[in-house]
Amino acid sequence: MQRAQIVLACGSGETNTAIAKRMGLAGMTVGKWRKRDRELGRWKGCMTSSVPAGLAPMRATR
Repeated sequence: MQRAQIVLACGSGETNTAIAKRMGLAGMTVGKWRKRDRELGRWKGCMTSSVPAGLAPMRATR
């Protein structure tokens, strides 16, 4: 979960230093996950659409 929080914070434009300070982490840890996410391109397109490519919207069921 920590990794996801880092990646989401990076995606919102927060700096590595600010994320590290807020989460109580080393700046290098934040930088590592930012770099890995960018290299893997996991979130590509997620910021431009409410539903990531290839996924159907979730529906509530009762």
